[in-house]
Amino acid sequence: MKNMFLKFDKNNKDAGLSNEIFETNFFYEYENFDFFGPINRVNIFVGANNSGKSRLLRGILKNKNQILLSSISIYNILYSIRRINKEIMSKMREDNEEIVIDFDFEKLNPTEQRQFHKEFLNLEKGNDLSCRIKRDGYIFKIVFNIIYFGEKFHNDLFTTWLNYNNESRKDNFIKLINHHKLILDFISKWETRIRTTSRKIQLYLKLLLELASWLEKFKKAIEETKITLSNYNKIYIPVLRTASSLFGNENNKINYDIFKTSISTNYKINLSNESSIELSTGLDFYNSIKRIRNDFKPKRKKFENFENFISENFFNNNPVDIVAKESDDQKEKNIIIHFEEEDEEREIHNLGDGIQSIIMLMFPIFTAEDKSWIFIEEPEVNLHPGLQRLFLEQLMNNEIIKKKELTIFFSTHSNHLLDISLTNEKGISIFTFEKQKKKRRIHL
Repeated sequence: MKNMFLKFDKNNKDAGLSNEIFETNFFYEYENFDFFGPINRVNIFVGANNSGKSRLLRGILKNKNQILLSSISIYNILYSIRRINKEIMSKMREDNEEIVIDFDFEKLNPTEQRQFHKEFLNLEKGNDLSCRIKRDGYIFKIVFNIIYFGEKFHNDLFTTWLNYNNESRKDNFIKLINHHKLILDFISKWETRIRTTSRKIQLYLKLLLELASWLEKFKKAIEETKITLSNYNKIYIPVLRTASSLFGNENNKINYDIFKTSISTNYKINLSNESSIELSTGLDFYNSIKRIRNDFKPKRKKFENFENFISENFFNNNPVDIVAKESDDQKEKNIIIHFEEEDEEREIHNLGDGIQSIIMLMFPIFTAEDKSWIFIEEPEVNLHPGLQRLFLEQLMNNEIIKKKELTIFFSTHSNHLLDISLTNEKGISIFTFEKQKKKRRIHL
């Protein structure tokens, strides 16, 4: 993932993005469009409380139909095309909604007449309802129904592209552009043979020829823009997380993930198999370890890589086994860290808070499917500056993690993480959030 731009799905009301982005101008730089980026391998959201970091994080998490574009230049081009269309349509409404451009065929020499006639026939063959191609003796006319012409451009170029969901349709866009450019290029080529030279027609000609120039840029942008349709797995690590067991009244252990239930309900996160979203709070850590240790070798290998990471960074390369251990009577279920060299066992809640926190963060990352998108709220919780540095440096430099091609988003209040990211800018995008007069804005 490198410098891609994510298109938002406006129709997905569950994502909670409509009010936050499309109505309150979340993106001040490109507030007419519905995309976000550039997205990098690591994407950091920073800003004051209530500036919208977590809301956008969850919005991207819940965004359906992941459409990624390699460039947003096409949107600026579309905006210019729409601006010209509006200007033409506004002026045409004052003139009975038609532009009539006629050419004086009789004054052309024989060679020019043959060439003109050949090109005019090509216009007739490919013509649609955007304009009428007419001949009356030696007078050749192109009559634009500008209301339809403008709407066709808006619908076919602007609206259709913004809802683009199939790269194979690129050829259809190219054909559409070529057709309209054929008409506009014809006008440009034979401009000196236009019979009417009124100021009004000259103004329309100027706008139409400007439109032709932008269409050429649009065609080039379509050919150069890479579009990726992604349906990657997503993992959400909320700020409400713990590696320790929870107990209710009379020391009864809570045997279900109450954090997951609460978070998915409060924020309307769909955790069905179809949604491809996994919510990792740490409370299901026991079952996750048990499942992965009984899985096929590729999954077990991922867990071994995670254990090696813990061993190398916290226990001086002393080999560790992380085990989901169950008592003989099945009443006790605990996560045990076993140190091979010392033949010592320690329950996970007896480790330091920092190590527990880094385990909760790194376990989902090491065991994630390749190309997964991972969303983390405030990874700095319970991590002192040294562990914060370790966390971010592992995301950026760990070869195993890099090979997985993960895309990671996290919100943070930590100056330490921000400082570290600024010294390692390659592969990192930093987005600063602020709230101004009830409107939330983002700066890259």
